[in-house]
Parts: sequence; C-alpha cells; structure tokens
Amino acid sequence: MVPADALANPDAAVGKTVRIGRAKGDILRESVLGAPLVLGPDERAIGVKVSDASGLAGTLQPGDRVGVVAVVLESDRAFAKVTVEGLRVLYVDPAFAASVPEPLPAAAGGLSFSALRQRRGEGVVVLAVPTSPMPVLFRGPDGAEERRMVSALELLAALSEAQNARLSLYAAPPEARPFATSGLSLEDILPITRTQRLP
Repeated sequence: MVPADALANPDAAVGKTVRIGRAKGDILRESVLGAPLVLGPDERAIGVKVSDASGLAGTLQPGDRVGVVAVVLESDRAFAKVTVEGLRVLYVDPAFAASVPEPLPAAAGGLSFSALRQRRGEGVVVLAVPTSPMPVLFRGPDGAEERRMVSALELLAALSEAQNARLSLYAAPPEARPFATSGLSLEDILPITRTQRLP
C-alpha cells in the first residue's frame, strides 16, 4: 500500500531538504521533506553537538525555539549558566532525530515499532544565531554582577569546542518572556570537598 503523502512527481521535492535518511528505491513522502535553511540578514547558522540528554532526545524540529545552558567544569567545581535564548532551530541531524513510526499496510497490522530505524544518541543541531551583540549577565569572583555585550555566535563556538564545557539545549515557547541569571555554582548549594569528584 502506498502512503497517502507519497510523491507521485519527483519535481515536488526539488528545493526541499530530506529530514530523515532514505535509501535508493524508498518511497519519498511529503512528511519527510522540509524547506531549505533560511536565514535573515542579521542571522548566521551554527551547529552544536548534542546528546540525548543535552539535545532533548532528538525531539526538536526546525522552527522550534531553544535556549542554551553552558556547564563549565573546573577541577572540583561545576558552574551552569543560561547563555543564549530564543534561538531558532534550523536543522536536526536525521540520524539523531526522534523516530516516528511509519504506517504499514492494514494487512500488516498498522504501526510497527519494530520497523523504526535505529537512531544515534548524539548528533548536531543547527541554530540560527543573531549577529548583533547580546547582553549576558556575569557574576565575578567577588559576587558582583555585571552585564556584558557578547557575540552569541562566538560564545557558542567557543563553548562547543572547550574541553571543560558542555552545552544543553532547552525548549522555549514561541513567545517566551526573556530572563537573565548570573549562573549557579554547585559549590554554592552542595557541600563538595576537594577530595570529591563530580561525575
């Protein structure tokens, strides 16, 4: 049985992006196609490496809005900070994207979860990042807070490549109210001694 959204004319796929892997001879369906990456004049695209835990288990889709929390590990200290908010998801690595069961012919019993493709537990999510500097609230060693203007593009690139930093994405509603935090150090809320190590 041919799916209802199967493309009868391959010309309908021209200019679109295939969201999940397909093999030669597969039926091309409208539901697996998306628009090419579109950026505004004041946006740039950047890819960030994520895992199931840091990338919302692959449930993100193009058009979703996310924020980024950076966790910086230093010796026996861990510091977490919301760094950038309101970023638009442009692309999710198809091998990382959450699986959606495809309908099978009625004779085969409908949906089959055993037919789901194998997905990787890590991948890349591409985000649209504004080029204009963004205000970020910092807390200095003396506890004083300071607001600095930084390039979100440079900040995400540096954090993504730093050996002692991890990025986690969080989902946000389209009309999310902005907020700022000065970050959180585990040492401030948990009694961690120098002999204890963080996982």
